[in-house]
Amino acid sequence: MKNELCREFIDEYMKKGTYATREELENLLEPVVDLIKKNHDKTPEEISEMIVQEDIDLVNKILDETCTPGATIGISAGDINVKMFGGDINSKGDKVTADTIFDIASMSKLFTQIAVYTLISEQAFSFDDKIRDLDPKFINLGDLTVRDITTFTTSFKTPGRISDQESVEKARQCLYNVEVTKTGEYNYNDIGMMIMKEVMEEVTGISYEQIIDKFVLQKLDLKDTYVGQIPQEKRDRFTGSNNLESGLVNDGNTNALGGISGAAGISMTADDMNKLGRNIHNKEMFSNEMVKDFQTAGIKNNRGLAGNTYVLTKEGLANTCVDYISNFGSFAIQGSTRVNAVLGSDASTVQFFNPSSMGVDKAREVEEKLNIEREKQGKPPISTIHEYKTLDNGLVVPHTVIDSRQLFPLGNVDNAIKTSTKSAIQLEFVDYVFKKAYNYDENVNVSINTEGKRR
Repeated sequence: MKNELCREFIDEYMKKGTYATREELENLLEPVVDLIKKNHDKTPEEISEMIVQEDIDLVNKILDETCTPGATIGISAGDINVKMFGGDINSKGDKVTADTIFDIASMSKLFTQIAVYTLISEQAFSFDDKIRDLDPKFINLGDLTVRDITTFTTSFKTPGRISDQESVEKARQCLYNVEVTKTGEYNYNDIGMMIMKEVMEEVTGISYEQIIDKFVLQKLDLKDTYVGQIPQEKRDRFTGSNNLESGLVNDGNTNALGGISGAAGISMTADDMNKLGRNIHNKEMFSNEMVKDFQTAGIKNNRGLAGNTYVLTKEGLANTCVDYISNFGSFAIQGSTRVNAVLGSDASTVQFFNPSSMGVDKAREVEEKLNIEREKQGKPPISTIHEYKTLDNGLVVPHTVIDSRQLFPLGNVDNAIKTSTKSAIQLEFVDYVFKKAYNYDENVNVSINTEGKRR
């Protein structure tokens, strides 16, 4: 029975499209078939926990060997949801919990993109509208259109660094005076989404927070997602930033602009991200044609038409942030705080690490070791800590940004993506077997504290 169901599952999986071969899928599912046969009296919850042991081992290895204090890995496959978490929220040793809130950095851009696409679907404006016509504050953008921004095919220049401005008002004026330096070439930047945040507020007459709440949070019932400064009563669960006590994120431009920018500034739990991932493919969000912009390659073969997303390619993680064995239509988003999510219609995975919460002392220690090695290689030293102050409503607010990208290599995230993608397919199969063979049609939720599972 299980072998027959395995063949049926693989047939269905391949019909959806994948770069994985049948043989690869058979090899991936063979140990799951054996596991179910040998544990026929086990519940789906117990089987699921056995399957993700490799994920648990990898998380613990990364926590033991790198500078990230903690992590959460979330997998949603069929009706099975597994969450693994461990380590610390901060340098004080407070523990990551099942509901830890992570600063998702540039993954926030997806929220801005969703809002833009929703307003376009409601005919508030169009892709062809010029920014200067929608928001007269932007006086130097010429004929730049909404589509020029959403495809990330424009380079910008501001009169000075936004993060260096001494007040929120001056930071905003710096943004309003932005100029275009080049169009027609892919350029990943924060400025475009910052502009769209302002444009949406101008067009709708409501704040960015209200826009995101209306079009994303309420629609998908995301109850543990926060725009801007984290509420005081939630800060003991907040990680991924060195500004935990103030509830501000790990992004200089965003904090200079008051904590919200459209390019960063959103924080959320792994559960909410998986919920977003599973629902963005739902046509209730907006049309299927619009969803394709997130999944389909644009001017770069690994970036979507909605230029912040990474799309599936046959090269997989060598070229993008989606493993090649995922189904077609899956896409990924990633943030500089070392967070990633692979979002598919039938399965989604979340890889949330928090190296930017390691604390300034630890960051300096890791940076010093790295610079010693760089000197030996004839490379210039790096600086990963930015401490500054801004004036916000008459109050001087201190900030510290730890750019942990060089301190915590991306390969750690790639390894987590690869492992959780395999587990997601195996869990999809478990869900399939229990529904077909045992008529088990309930949600399966497993929450695992990895520190209690170390071998």
